[in-house]
Amino acid sequence: GQLTAQARELSLTVGTNRFDQLHFDLQTGLALNNYELILADSLSLTIGQGDTTLAGADGSISVNLNTGETRVQLNAESELPALLARFPVPDLKVQSGRLTLAGLFHQGQGKTNLTASANLSGLNGRYLDTPLVGVNGRLESDLGVVGEVLELRRVSLTGQRGVVAGGVVDLSGRVNLNTLASDLKLSLAGLNQHALGIFVDPMIAPLKLRSVALDGLATVQYVPVGTSTVSLETSLLKMLLEDRARRLPGEPMSF
Repeated sequence: GQLTAQARELSLTVGTNRFDQLHFDLQTGLALNNYELILADSLSLTIGQGDTTLAGADGSISVNLNTGETRVQLNAESELPALLARFPVPDLKVQSGRLTLAGLFHQGQGKTNLTASANLSGLNGRYLDTPLVGVNGRLESDLGVVGEVLELRRVSLTGQRGVVAGGVVDLSGRVNLNTLASDLKLSLAGLNQHALGIFVDPMIAPLKLRSVALDGLATVQYVPVGTSTVSLETSLLKMLLEDRARRLPGEPMSF
């Protein structure tokens, strides 16, 4: 069967902020097969305020009532100017940009798996005095829980401005959720001014980061009872700061 739900003229208070004229529309198909499986396919959800759509989502849900096996697939997207106009971030002004999310959750047979991605595209605007032009970023994750162990099979963050890559950050490892015993690895590959400048420039103003190449590898092995180890290797090359007062060297520096 089909399920349709709507809500209009909702009000929401978050901290000291109040949001009026919120509305949502939900449509989905439901099925019960031999009292074992509930399906919610072609699920569609739209959230808006007044005449503006803030976010939309679609996906599917299945639950086996006998075994408890659950599978949830979800896609969502939002235009950032409309979203941030209602939920502003201090010092961030956005003229354009889109955020899309995708995820797949599966739980069954003693295992839990989650694969998810977040994609930021075409971000143009300004953060403090730092212009944001053609900023793109992507976060991908592949996680699992088996027994008491969280497996970080892959968590990867990439960024770029226009078609110019800004570098990659990767995290992987295992964490025991009971004892917190951990074995983690973090790698930085080719991080440059196109990725780091967005965060560094506001902190070092009036200086500006004009070039840099950062690579690194960090490993952590934490043992609750025993000897824990931490190792770190980094390479910082071709760092050049723009200094209009000319107090710093005008040539790239390496460490």
